[in-house]
Amino acid sequence: MRRVFIIAKSEFHTAVRARGFLVGIMLMPILFGSAVVLQRVVERQANQTLRRVAVVDETGQLFAPLEASAEAWNRGERDLGPKVAEGPQFTLESIAYAVNENFMTFCDRHGDAETVRIYREYIQPDERAHQQLGQRLLAKYATTPGLQGAARNAVARVLEIASAARSQAAQRMGTACFPGC
Repeated sequence: MRRVFIIAKSEFHTAVRARGFLVGIMLMPILFGSAVVLQRVVERQANQTLRRVAVVDETGQLFAPLEASAEAWNRGERDLGPKVAEGPQFTLESIAYAVNENFMTFCDRHGDAETVRIYREYIQPDERAHQQLGQRLLAKYATTPGLQGAARNAVARVLEIASAARSQAAQRMGTACFPGC
C-alpha cells in the first residue's frame, strides 16, 4: 500500500510542476472574471427604446390581457428567470376600428341605421386621427422617463375609467362588445 502512495505522490508532483497545469491554474480565475465583467457590460447595454404595438381586437377581450402582460414585462417581471428592469419597454395601443365595426353590426341588427351612418362617416375616420394626435403629443411632451411614466399612469387611469363605463353600458345594452377608445 505504501508503494501506491509513493507512486501517487510522484504522479501528483509531476502533474503540478507541468507548465500546462500552472498556466491553466492561473488562467481560470482570469477567464471567469472576464466572463462576469463581459456579462455586466452586455446587461447595461440593453435596448431601452419604447416599442409601440398596435392591437386590433375584434373580440374586445384580447387587449386587456395583452396590456397586463406588457405592463408586467415593463416592470421587469418575466416568465423565466429573475426580475429584470432592463430591456425594451412596450406600450399597446388599442385600435378601435374592429370594435366599432362590431358595434355598427349590432346597431344595424337592431335597426339603428342612423348610428351606423354616423360611425361610418365621422367616428371611424376620426379614430385614426386621434391615434396619430396622441402619438405626436407623447413624442413632443413625454421626453423623459419620468414624464413617460406619468403619461403612462394617466393613460392607464383614463382607460380604467373608460373600460368600467363601457362595461356597464355594454351590460345594460346586452352586448359583449361595445365601442370606445
